[in-house]
Amino acid sequence: MQEFDQLVSRQRKWMLYILALFILLAAMLPDYRPLFLGLLLGSVISYYGMRILQNRLRKFGESAIESGKPIGLGTIFRLLGGILAVFLAFYLDEKVNYVGVVAGLGVAYVVLLVDASIYYVWKDLKK
Repeated sequence: MQEFDQLVSRQRKWMLYILALFILLAAMLPDYRPLFLGLLLGSVISYYGMRILQNRLRKFGESAIESGKPIGLGTIFRLLGGILAVFLAFYLDEKVNYVGVVAGLGVAYVVLLVDASIYYVWKDLKK
């Protein structure tokens, strides 16, 4: 479980760095502000979904070990978060780019995939 906690901690840090980068880029590049605000909105919702997924995975593993009956992974809440981001993009259509919101929704999954891949490749190289 310690490996999982380290993995979760690294992934959360990377997401916060990416969110900070989008904030800085939106502030520094006014011509591209709608794009970066869209990326920021999508990434914030994506970060929320990542946190839900990580917490559910922890509970999933614990319940599978203890009782043998795993619980769900919170897919509905993550989908509702994506729907919320799209509705906010439509509401804020002059300030937020739709393509940025949709791209931002996938940022956490890219972070999860890249971080886990790097971790396991690094682990194999150490052996």
